[in-house]
Amino acid sequence: MNDMHLDDIIDRFFDCDLSGEDRSTLEDALRSSPRARRFFWRKADTHAALRAWGREHWGRVAAAEAAGGDATEVSEGIGRRWATASVPAGLLLIVAVMVLTGIGLAGMRRFRADILRRHDGPLPATNAVDPPFVAVLNASIAPVWGDANVELFLRRGALPAGPLELRSGSVELLFGSGGIAVIEGPAVFEPISGDALYVTQGSVRCLCPQTGSELRVETPKGTVTDLGTEFAMSIRPDTPLRVGVIEGRVRLDLATSTQVVAAGDAVSVDGDGHATEDVGFFRDFKKRASLTQFDESAFADGADLVVDPSFESSSTLEIASGSSSKPPSFSKALLKLGPWSGTPGHVESITHPVASGARAVRISARGNPFWPLVVQRCVTGDISGKTVLAAVKASHVADDPLAGQQRAIVKIAFVDDKGVEFGQAERHFLKVGGPSGRFVEGRIAAIAPPGTHAVNCTVLLNACGLATGSIAIDDARLVVVERVSEGD
Repeated sequence: MNDMHLDDIIDRFFDCDLSGEDRSTLEDALRSSPRARRFFWRKADTHAALRAWGREHWGRVAAAEAAGGDATEVSEGIGRRWATASVPAGLLLIVAVMVLTGIGLAGMRRFRADILRRHDGPLPATNAVDPPFVAVLNASIAPVWGDANVELFLRRGALPAGPLELRSGSVELLFGSGGIAVIEGPAVFEPISGDALYVTQGSVRCLCPQTGSELRVETPKGTVTDLGTEFAMSIRPDTPLRVGVIEGRVRLDLATSTQVVAAGDAVSVDGDGHATEDVGFFRDFKKRASLTQFDESAFADGADLVVDPSFESSSTLEIASGSSSKPPSFSKALLKLGPWSGTPGHVESITHPVASGARAVRISARGNPFWPLVVQRCVTGDISGKTVLAAVKASHVADDPLAGQQRAIVKIAFVDDKGVEFGQAERHFLKVGGPSGRFVEGRIAAIAPPGTHAVNCTVLLNACGLATGSIAIDDARLVVVERVSEGD
């Protein structure tokens, strides 16, 4: 069974729309294929999260309707019936198949936690064993995925099973080994281990910035292994594999030979596995497979568009009431923190001993399945084609440390003249186990797409649905400059 067919069958299973023939196909796949079972787990996690979000959302809508308030906000792609649907009746049959095929207690605990229990409240303690850390989303610029569920998976710290189709945009993945891969769409790829990526189409730039970090890129035409390196490559089904080394060296394992490629050199590999010098590689690759360059000097010299960047006037909290300064694409239930808006129940103004002023803002998970946030809309006028640079500082909170895949996120969202977000860029930072007692800066830069008239400067906590975990944030900045030139 191919991945697209399996993906469709699993989706229809969780949507209660699976025929008897397809149910048998799914049972056979789960019985015979560990890969299919991993795929099933991850799809189950997405459906569980979406249903939990749907019930929370429609609960707010029902409360607003009961109170006679404005309940015009709708969910894109999520209906009331789907969001409140029960787990399919055939679930027990699938569970039985899993038991009979010896998936084991760890798998059963995870399935019970993610599917049977997640819908109804916080997860209880479990002895389930987490899968090995492969890779997480580190940053992205306007990604468009072939499967809309992929972004939800990646932002929650999980990876869907099977190949991922990135139709456009760029993503940066951090691998378990410490290696980093920036992938530009259109691309088809699959992180297969903590130090390996399989690519059949796309442009990729790989960096191993830490001592001991490593990354291997496998393709149908050969394997590129870093030897303390930064390298770039591109592959298409009907074109040669092209590899260029920016720093260090790589080993290129082909069907006919193995060779080492040094910094400044590039090769092209044909369908028979023969490598030749590629004199035009660096010219062609100059602006590909790299996130927009963050220009330090432009950022330092540019005018900050954020009002109250250090949250000094954000100590008074009140429920937002349709103010024109509130981003209209966000719920009216957002709290107002001076010029900022925040997620109710998750955001508060605090004093902080190492903040640049007297105060900072704390964002707490408290069981939120997604991303509690603070946001401010910066009206810019038409900035199409200009570079937007944003940064914020965040620190761990000693009495409520982050856990699992929780992390801080700095995000810029591009807004058109009607107030609608239509593009975004984000970077994840301040991960579990990072430095305590001081602030760490997260930065992101992106080119404003045509039609940009405002930017939402946003700081989020990737809460992962956990009851604990907080960050303190300070010193937000957003600067617009002429387009930054990108080097190799």
